[in-house]
Amino acid sequence: MELLADRDPEEARKILDPVLERMMEAVHRYEGTVNQVMGDGIIALFGAPIAHEDHAVRACQLEKPAPPPAPAPEASKARVIVLEGFSVLHQVHHLRVADLGL
Repeated sequence: MELLADRDPEEARKILDPVLERMMEAVHRYEGTVNQVMGDGIIALFGAPIAHEDHAVRACQLEKPAPPPAPAPEASKARVIVLEGFSVLHQVHHLRVADLGL
């Protein structure tokens, strides 16, 4: 976030949006689901909602990023943290807009 700290919000978005897009594309490439976008990072799930026997392997593939298509902005780095464990997920079909805080 130091790269964005002294920039206007519009300028920061121009820098951050392509980075977030690449991160989400990488998750989707291994059939993961982007669960949340938080600031300059994302939370992704593998094995949910679509179960894969090799979900842990798919998540670990993100540690080998594709080469950048263009020169990266100064001071740019990416970190991948993989946490594994069991989780119980269910689909909710009756959400209203008010439930989401929108």
